[in-house]
Amino acid sequence: MSHFAKIENNVVSQVIVVNNSDILDNEGVESETVGIQFCTDLLGGVWLQTSYNGNMRKNYAGIGDSYDSVRDAFISPQPYTSWVLNEDTCIWEAPVASPEGITGELPTTVVYNWDEASLAWVVDVDYLEFFKLKLLADSDYTVLVDYVGDNQEAWITYRQEVRAMSVSNPVVPIKP
Repeated sequence: MSHFAKIENNVVSQVIVVNNSDILDNEGVESETVGIQFCTDLLGGVWLQTSYNGNMRKNYAGIGDSYDSVRDAFISPQPYTSWVLNEDTCIWEAPVASPEGITGELPTTVVYNWDEASLAWVVDVDYLEFFKLKLLADSDYTVLVDYVGDNQEAWITYRQEVRAMSVSNPVVPIKP
């Protein structure tokens, strides 16, 4: 299956899937030109092929993305005013590198979100709480008991420590 994006005023307005048999040229080879003509004949407008794996136009086109003809790239909207476009990948990057998720016994991964006000990555506390509740729901109570014992105060202390964490202090308290 091939994917084609409809472009209106350099903005992606639609992305469709086209059967590979509909984009074959006279020699039976897949052709973007044939695919574009197929889409134009069927739906009208201006179309370009896009690729999930980034083989063409740097990024997969999404509705609302822009098409930059100079870079021949689909570019998503700028997520934050402080972020800068990487010219090689045409992907927006934060002014501060994203910390890697920290792995350990519990939680298995720490997820960070960008905070534009502080221009820093902050811990996604909701994810951590969801993860722990999921452990309880999945009956992995022995791991949780080993983690916090049956001490509610330790659990509350842990939550407060996690809420206080930021990139400047990315150490996750694995056990209280």
